[in-house]
Amino acid sequence: MNWVEIYRFRYFLRNMVVRDLKVRYKGSALGFLWSLMNPLLMMLVLSLVFSVAFKISMPHYSIFLLCGLLPWNFFAVSVSNATGSVVGQAGLLKKVAFPREILPLASILANLVHFGIGLLILFIFLIAFKIPLGLPALALPLVILLQVVFVLGFSLILSALNVFYRDVQQVLEVLLLIWFYLTPVFYSLSMIPGRFHRFYLLNPMASLVTMYRALLFENGWPSAKVIFAAAAISLLALLVGHFVFRRYQYRFAEEL
Repeated sequence: MNWVEIYRFRYFLRNMVVRDLKVRYKGSALGFLWSLMNPLLMMLVLSLVFSVAFKISMPHYSIFLLCGLLPWNFFAVSVSNATGSVVGQAGLLKKVAFPREILPLASILANLVHFGIGLLILFIFLIAFKIPLGLPALALPLVILLQVVFVLGFSLILSALNVFYRDVQQVLEVLLLIWFYLTPVFYSLSMIPGRFHRFYLLNPMASLVTMYRALLFENGWPSAKVIFAAAAISLLALLVGHFVFRRYQYRFAEEL
């Protein structure tokens, strides 16, 4: 990533983020509240299904769910929006010279605003249910940064591919559905047999969700292998994403 160049266009990036937020809720009565409806409704439904139908007897299971749903939704919506960001801004891309990475980055930062609002609601729930928060919670910004790194890297790959293969977004919808069930959102990593953990942690969202839960719900530190898996795959995703995007960005205009 050419961060120096992106910094030079920081006001352009800011305007893109603000524009994204305004367009998304233009004419909406509830506005930003819609960003909370999805995880809260999913939390309610999944809580009823797994607490009543499957008899899961975990204390504060709804909060346990929310700790997984919020980072998952941030990932899924960010990647989905960022994948179409280059194609969706074809006119701007042809007329204005700016770092092309700003397009997927703006989509991710706009969703980061929603994620931040969701985390505030989560903290209210944690306080209301008297779930203790300690020193581990101070590491939350680092986990968020790690997730942003992974989401950006993955989005750079998909947004570049989507310029040449427009069915990438349709494939992504199916992939995200499968990915959701392979991520410990409504169950914990401890429920997976230990011999499968090394393979399970190849899923970066499994590592990241586990880290969020450890810091916020369990008031503890994630294991070293979880931290290493999340950091290694996130950085690898950014490196590969940067390589793919930079290699093909010069062909975007002619393809669009």
